This record gives sequence, structure tokens and C-alpha cells, in this order.
Amino acid sequence: MILCEDKAQLDFIKGYCKEAGWDNRAIISQDLCPAGSQSAEQWVRERFERTLRTFRGKYGQGRSVILLVMIDGDKFSVSERKKQLQQNVQCTAQEPVAIFVPKRNIQSWMAFLDGDFENEEKDYKQKYQRQSPNSKYGRTLRKFCLSQSPEKLPSSLEDACKEWVRIERV
Repeated sequence: MILCEDKAQLDFIKGYCKEAGWDNRAIISQDLCPAGSQSAEQWVRERFERTLRTFRGKYGQGRSVILLVMIDGDKFSVSERKKQLQQNVQCTAQEPVAIFVPKRNIQSWMAFLDGDFENEEKDYKQKYQRQSPNSKYGRTLRKFCLSQSPEKLPSSLEDACKEWVRIERV
């Protein structure tokens, strides 16, 4: 199951999953904010609790399912955004739930993976606005997470790699 802000994030997640050997046809639910309807990060925050309940119902029935969530950090830290997201409901470390928070937005991760990166505060959205498909960045991130030491990564990508590794082991 996937909950994310937009197609760029969805493609990124699917690219990572494909590189990990997971079949994208196995995705039972992909939920992204309808374009132009409202603030996408707010939309994810509002849908998270319901999505987590649905996931827990399927997981509780013994189904082999994971929940992947992505939300932009915007001007918040990764931990602040995760706290906002889990305000009413907490995920446990044993649950196959991964929350990914690009510090600014998904485009900052694209810039880093392209080697055209200054810092996590910079907004790269304009440069990567028309970038499609974004799945190549997800595939690149998996290779990067498996081959690099975490201290070489920006903090939000370090956290994401730890989440990916944890979710692949659950």
C-alpha cells in the first residue's frame, strides 16, 4: 500500500520497489492527492490515520502487506513531520510501515542522486518539475542505500535508507 503526495513521489517509490525485486502489480492500493485539490502534505496527514487502520486490518488478517508513506518535510525536520503525521496514531517499529520525508521535497533527493546538490534547504522543485519518470531515482536510491555509508548522505536520505532497510527486513 502506498500513500503519498503526488505522481513524482509515487514513481520514486515504485522505482525503489522495482529495484528491490517487488512486483508493482502487487500494489493493492496507491493513494495520492488529486492534483490542484489542496495542500498535498495536508492531504497525506489527513488520510494517514484511515490508511493505517486499513493497512492494520489487512496485516492483522495475516496478509503479507507493507505500507509506504511519503510526505514532504517542507520547512520541518524529518522528525517533526513524522510526529505531525502520527499525531493521533503511532506506528511501531515491528509494523511493516515506512515513512519517508524528503527534507524539502522529493526534488532535493533527485538533485542529490544526480550529483547536483547543495543542501537540503534549497528548493529544487523548478529544476525537476517536469522530470518524468521519477522511477529511475528510486532505483538509484536503492543501489545507493545498499552501497554507501549513511554519514555520506543528507539527513533525510539517511533516514529514508534506514527505513527502506528496516522495511525490507520486516
